Amino acid sequence: MDLAGFFMRPGFSKLRAQWTYMGHRMEKTRNIHRCMEYLNALNWKKASPLGDYCEFGVYDGFLMTSAYHVSAMYKYLAGMRFFGFDSFQGLPETKDTYDKHPHWQKGDYSCTLARAADNFKKAKVPSDRYRLIPGWFDETLNGDMARKYGIQKIAYAHIDCDLYSSAKAALDFVKPYLIPGAVIDFDDYLAHPTPLGGESMALKEWLGKNTGISIREFNRYGAHGAAFTVYFEDKHEAHK
Repeated sequence: MDLAGFFMRPGFSKLRAQWTYMGHRMEKTRNIHRCMEYLNALNWKKASPLGDYCEFGVYDGFLMTSAYHVSAMYKYLAGMRFFGFDSFQGLPETKDTYDKHPHWQKGDYSCTLARAADNFKKAKVPSDRYRLIPGWFDETLNGDMARKYGIQKIAYAHIDCDLYSSAKAALDFVKPYLIPGAVIDFDDYLAHPTPLGGESMALKEWLGKNTGISIREFNRYGAHGAAFTVYFEDKHEAHK
């Protein structure tokens, strides 16, 4: 038997498939590494913090706790704060046509605030470096909340809320606070079965409404994820 034939035997084929599957599953964390490395370079040798990390759709905190520990590896991201926004009741009831999806249902991806907070504690994320903000986005994502928590600059917006309406609310919220070159990372950018819905539709509309903003694709990962960097064509659009 030749070498290629040997590794095509059932045991090795199964092992190879399992190994590559696990690699695929870890692409989300590798994407965070790439994004944080880019932001670290963007802030090279600057004294002031670059900006906050805001995650929309926290679920059990796996990715947000990963983001904290990844950021700690980079010298010029010291002081980055982490804000997590979630209903902690799962997906809301869908009303907008662009929210309709053949698999997502009300209550999917539900995790209690207490369980998520406990996961942050287990992951050894310092309590003064993060804040979990519970509630529906149309109630929590506003200027009053930003002032309450001192959100002034956002360097990394991680949008993992699946639905068009939720992604739209997140994009509208972050716009005044995005720094030039900020990362906008969509975990489910390609998860909707058509372009007329989901996070990709929300981004398309947002760009159409904010003509002074342009994006550059930074990374694709997993089955659905896509990260972009943000640029301001009109200097008045950029956060000072």
